[in-house]
Amino acid sequence: MPGSRAILSILVAFLLLLPIAVSCQANAKSTDSSETLVAGTPAPAEFRDLYAALKGDLDGFDTYLGSKDGGTPYPVVFGAELLAANGNRGTDLLKPGTLQGTFVNLDSLQKLGVQGVTINVPYPLYTPDFPQYQDYVNYFRQVAAEVHRRGMKLDVETGVVFHDTEYSPIKVDFSGLTLGKYESDARQMVQAIISDMHPDYLDLGAEPDTHSALLGLPELNNPQDYTQYVNYVLNGLDRGSTRVAAGMGTWSNIAFAENLAKNTTLDCVAIHVYPVLKDWLTKAASIAQIATANGKQAILDECWLYKTTAPPADIADTISVYRLDAYSFWTPLDEQFLAGMAKLCRVYGIEYMSPFWAYFFFGNLDYSAENARLTYTETVTQANRVATQNILDGKRSALGDFYASLIEQNR
Repeated sequence: MPGSRAILSILVAFLLLLPIAVSCQANAKSTDSSETLVAGTPAPAEFRDLYAALKGDLDGFDTYLGSKDGGTPYPVVFGAELLAANGNRGTDLLKPGTLQGTFVNLDSLQKLGVQGVTINVPYPLYTPDFPQYQDYVNYFRQVAAEVHRRGMKLDVETGVVFHDTEYSPIKVDFSGLTLGKYESDARQMVQAIISDMHPDYLDLGAEPDTHSALLGLPELNNPQDYTQYVNYVLNGLDRGSTRVAAGMGTWSNIAFAENLAKNTTLDCVAIHVYPVLKDWLTKAASIAQIATANGKQAILDECWLYKTTAPPADIADTISVYRLDAYSFWTPLDEQFLAGMAKLCRVYGIEYMSPFWAYFFFGNLDYSAENARLTYTETVTQANRVATQNILDGKRSALGDFYASLIEQNR
């Protein structure tokens, strides 16, 4: 087993994860060079309007859920994203010590109390023609076996690699890819993952817009065509004990959920929740109701409070927004969001809940004038170092303590 210094290096590498070489200068600057804001203190002046607007959205959702509550709470499996095993890391997953670092990440989540983990195994990593395919297979098989050995649930998401972006070092050319070729590859990949990893849930994709954009296949951002893709993958699939899901982010057209629930043999409808503006929180409840009405289970296998009040052009590619997550002054809102998601699951029978940016359960940054001037990569690197050291020291952030308490309250 590597020593603590080696583990620190491995974990900082995995927690840095998505941003590789970003140079996005922070646009938030403190007017007081001595101002340092810790968890539970008011937001700095430049973020107070945003903070108030997000709190207003969350307060409204709490009121909405309160009006629907009253029955027996549905039992929820609380999970978290296993970021160390995210396939967007590419060949970093195959380096010496990475598997041990993944298990350390898994240890930290299990100690926090989570009962399951979500892993992203994106296309085309798990296809035979992809470079070092067998090495990826060996890595993911071992991770899955370890999750099962611990008695935890395993949710595998099989979206598309964030190729040629700040979020992954993987370079892939999809310029000649046809929908037919992708469907055939995806079906082969999904069957192999089921056979090799035996996940409890396998999500074919819950962000059709992201799926479509990354592949360069605009037809997949259409409810009917996306449903056709899902049915192609499902046809003749040997699912074993795996329950197969597909779904939508709450920012997309509700017709995706309606078509998937009514016109497929899916076991589950998956939901992703990030922005809280418009009706996008209550839409999560609507999706769960659509699933239930059509004899399907709902799962919430990605969620986090997206810190903006304006609909971004691309939900998955807004570095200036993701950068804000690192600051501890958001903790009360992040707690309110997670509590709201847990109540959503209990009230509407959503079986599995998995927050995405799980490393913030172990550490983040206090806001200061100095931190405000950091680039995105520098911000994330510093936050990750704090989180990693805390993992090694057996510590959690205030948000991690809250999530642990939330899980315990709902056992």
